[in-house]
Amino acid sequence: MSTASDLLLLATDPDTARRSDLLGRVRGALLQDQQPDEETGPLIGLLSAGNLVKLVVERPDRRRAKKRAEEIAQGDWASESVKKAIQSAQAAMLAAVAASGAVAAGS
Repeated sequence: MSTASDLLLLATDPDTARRSDLLGRVRGALLQDQQPDEETGPLIGLLSAGNLVKLVVERPDRRRAKKRAEEIAQGDWASESVKKAIQSAQAAMLAAVAASGAVAAGS
């Protein structure tokens, strides 16, 4: 399964057993120092790059989980490309907002 599919699964999968399993493995890697696997490693990298770790852990655990996610992301081969893709998308969005603001100001 791809990382994007995994993230979508966390949010929407009607198969609650599958969703619970994946979420449990992600939380285990983030909060219990379990080794991430080929599915959870890239997913955690994506969560880290998108600053979305807060969506999978409770508030008291967020700081620790975010730090652990960053550690996992540094060691994950897909994380750098995911991070670059997210940064590119954010830059494009910023450029679009700036351009629309300039057009609106000129009108």
